[in-house]
Amino acid sequence: MPAGPVPYEALPAIYRPASQLSRGPALLTPPAEDTWPSLPDTPPGRFQLELAIGADGSVDRVVPLCDEPLCPAAGVYAELVSQWRFQPGDLAGQASPSRLRLEFEVGPPAEAVAPDDQALRQ
Repeated sequence: MPAGPVPYEALPAIYRPASQLSRGPALLTPPAEDTWPSLPDTPPGRFQLELAIGADGSVDRVVPLCDEPLCPAAGVYAELVSQWRFQPGDLAGQASPSRLRLEFEVGPPAEAVAPDDQALRQ
């Protein structure tokens, strides 16, 4: 497995970026708050998921873009988002396969984690 993120071109060209569409895909099935996984052993950080959305609005493929320590969490999130449904992107009035990149943050935000000696300096 390569170190670092998978390149953006990992999805076939048939899946157009939103910048090439008349209208980008829109999420039809917002996730419920209680469906997000709890991953207590995952180090804090961010990763992205690249979604290939078919002309029918289904998620055809999810490509995790992650650094190695966060790839297991990205895989769990990829499984969750693969079940989402979208109003497909539109190109000149026709439904079009598209790609969408989502960013996720796991663990407490870096600025919320105080160093151990923070209390001593207050």
